Amino acid sequence: MDQPMTPHSQQELHDRLEAFEQAVETPFVPGEMEGWIQSVEDAWGDLQPALTNALDRVHPQMFESIRQDDLGLSARVDDMVETDVELRELNSQIKQLTDHLQEAIQNVEPDEGRVKLALDHFVDRAIDFIVKLRKQNRAIAVWSMESVNRDRGTVD
Repeated sequence: MDQPMTPHSQQELHDRLEAFEQAVETPFVPGEMEGWIQSVEDAWGDLQPALTNALDRVHPQMFESIRQDDLGLSARVDDMVETDVELRELNSQIKQLTDHLQEAIQNVEPDEGRVKLALDHFVDRAIDFIVKLRKQNRAIAVWSMESVNRDRGTVD
């Protein structure tokens, strides 16, 4: 996906993030962990094109627009840029964790309890990512509207 964020692509990002969340939050069923991790990896892979578009194209465009509309919001934009850096790092960590889990799950059956701690850690990191991305998208929407509608006193 190499175009700016449109209502359709915003919905796609939302839908794919929701599908990833559902996969992550599905309880671990004994004997079906390989299926669980595969479903998580599939949902994660489906999310990547929309996420890449948001982080590489849409967010930077929005940040520039906010700065142009209201230079007084530069500190907020700087915070959001930093959050995008954190999202990229979490994205990379989650990929590494899924790879590690895939290998660990294949090596522990029938005693899947041995990977419970790793699974719990993965779920916590994935949920951190989901919440951070949702908060970021909301912050961008709010500060974008604020940059246009903000009352600047006699400056307007």
